[in-house]
Amino acid sequence: MSSTMSPGPTDNNFHSTHVTGTVVAGGADPEAKGMAPMATARTFNWTNDTSEALSEVQGGMLLSNHSYGVPSTSAPDWYMGAYTDEARDWDEIAYASPYYLMVASAGNNGQDANPSPTTQGYDKLTGNKVSKNNLVVANAQDANIDASGNLISVAINTTSSQGLLTI
Repeated sequence: MSSTMSPGPTDNNFHSTHVTGTVVAGGADPEAKGMAPMATARTFNWTNDTSEALSEVQGGMLLSNHSYGVPSTSAPDWYMGAYTDEARDWDEIAYASPYYLMVASAGNNGQDANPSPTTQGYDKLTGNKVSKNNLVVANAQDANIDASGNLISVAINTTSSQGLLTI
């Protein structure tokens, strides 16, 4: 990640920009320190995300955040869970850039019905989230962590979209 903002409030998706800010927050407020406080960020809108990511990867970017997408309620039935050209494009970027990781939001359509799922209760991921070489982040409860920092438990929210893990 590197640091500038695209001009104008309509050029960015506010949710994904907020998530990026959460990741790189420098800790001016110690309670709001990000996971990567020494990182810098550049933000773009999503209209040319594959070409922008490829360009940024060539400049040294290691991670990109894609907290946006097509809600399952706006997508045709066949699109939900489908490995589309968009997902393949992201896999090709990952293949060509082995040190880069695309991080995507799962979405918030966990309670919406998929009329033709491959696996009941799943197949609610769309677009780039179906890539095989990315990290998809669910909407979950706060993790329960012990005093040593070990994860005890975490529960996914029923509102989070879910896919089917295949290896």
